Amino acid sequence: MTRSSQPPQSILAIDTATDVLSVTLWIRSGRHSGQWTERCDAGLRHTERLMAIVARLLSGAGITPHDLSLVACMRGPGSFTGLRIGMASAKGLAAAIRRPDQPLPVVSVPTLECIASGLHAANRIPAAIALPVIDGRKHRYYGACLRVDSGGVGRLTDDLDLCASDMVAAARSAVAAAASSWRSLPFVVTGPHADGFLAELTDQTRAGIVLDLRARAGWSAELSRLAALRAERGEYDREDAGPDYVRSSDAELSIQTRSNPLGA
Repeated sequence: MTRSSQPPQSILAIDTATDVLSVTLWIRSGRHSGQWTERCDAGLRHTERLMAIVARLLSGAGITPHDLSLVACMRGPGSFTGLRIGMASAKGLAAAIRRPDQPLPVVSVPTLECIASGLHAANRIPAAIALPVIDGRKHRYYGACLRVDSGGVGRLTDDLDLCASDMVAAARSAVAAAASSWRSLPFVVTGPHADGFLAELTDQTRAGIVLDLRARAGWSAELSRLAALRAERGEYDREDAGPDYVRSSDAELSIQTRSNPLGA
């Protein structure tokens, strides 16, 4: 949905895209203004922990769900289950506190762009070539090559689903084809599974790559900021919007194989 909007004044941002669960409540004006974040390594227990965290943040800020003006979540890629939980929770909250005059809007943000954007937050890195990665299982990763600086995030590749060495090769190729000034920027691998990703590379392939030391910090605070920017441009999710998985699920692949066993 695209429509004009006033800047949202109270944003609940839910990040369940990976095993690092984080939630941020950002109130931008008024006597309750402030930002509250809670994160944990949730593993597969997002459903058990998410709403309790939301309740604590709202209570701590002294507001109720009806005071919210925007709910944000990750669009993907990421854990299939985690993405579904995040988007369903965001839509459920929006439906539960629907106003007669206007529904509570939902904004989803591409996961890898959000993780990469976090590198520049609080001036951690002035400018970099970022490779945010999420473990996609079976020795494959979701990732994208992005340029990050004070102007925001610029894509050098689409979201990818590759093994670690092929991901680095694709990123290096994209940088080589970009503006020459970009080639001198630090090449930073970030995201919740950056350690495991780098461990799968040979020393030669890994040369020149920097590991983000806060790669598992959680990204709901950055999610709230990026969602606010989208909302100010009127870029809300349609009611029928769903996660961007990048890869077909195992169940879908099994159905495709049974229906077309010879790959014809």
